[in-house]
Amino acid sequence: IKESNSTHSLMASTWRHPQSKYWVACFTDADGRQRKRSTKTTNRKDAQRIADELERAYRKRLTSEQILRLYSEARREITGDEIPTKTVRCYLEEYLTSRKSEVSEATLAAYRGVAKRFLEWLGADAEIEMNRITKKHIAAYRNGLRDGLSARSVNHQLKILRVFFKAAKGDSVVDASPCDGVPVLLEAESNRRGFSADELRVVMKEVRKTEWESLVRFGLYTGQRLGDVSQLRWRNIDLEANEIRLVTSKSG
Repeated sequence: IKESNSTHSLMASTWRHPQSKYWVACFTDADGRQRKRSTKTTNRKDAQRIADELERAYRKRLTSEQILRLYSEARREITGDEIPTKTVRCYLEEYLTSRKSEVSEATLAAYRGVAKRFLEWLGADAEIEMNRITKKHIAAYRNGLRDGLSARSVNHQLKILRVFFKAAKGDSVVDASPCDGVPVLLEAESNRRGFSADELRVVMKEVRKTEWESLVRFGLYTGQRLGDVSQLRWRNIDLEANEIRLVTSKSG
């Protein structure tokens, strides 16, 4: 459903997805690019006013902070609805806290690891509003990860970032996810193989009489992941039945 108001001096219009109750502002910036932003209002006339204000702001080439402030003020004046403004650090901390009872410890640990790494990479930008993170930020972060991680690991980081920004969009903290349109890396076929017997003898010689000796042995004879092996306790060991019983953290 797209409705344009030809009586306006600007070319801004409104659009609504058939499955959404909210109108979207459609407008053109100073460079002629088409932009869209949710108005979070069900009233088309109110949405048109917001669209006009946004087009004026973009055509004046205001800074992103000024545009966000104008957008927030227009929404508050027209609809009475405040736009939640949270810094990247604040939002991610709140999000991780809210998921404690909703995801497994392993998943939460993965979320925390990616959040920590992303915030460290952002540096001072970790204190800017979540809505100011762009595709350029995400693409640059992805490219920076390529130097030290495999393509699969980089893509896993991107997957979790998408979870963060999808949640932020659902909370109306951002209008669109900056992860959308940032492609994943091409994963090359793995050429990894298992250790040979001679290689294992070298490994065992190096780790003998250290904590790693038992970890390597358990890994060798059970084939379990290092994370699961490191969590083994005596209650998991049945010496009479010659069994090791555990529940894997990844697959349960």
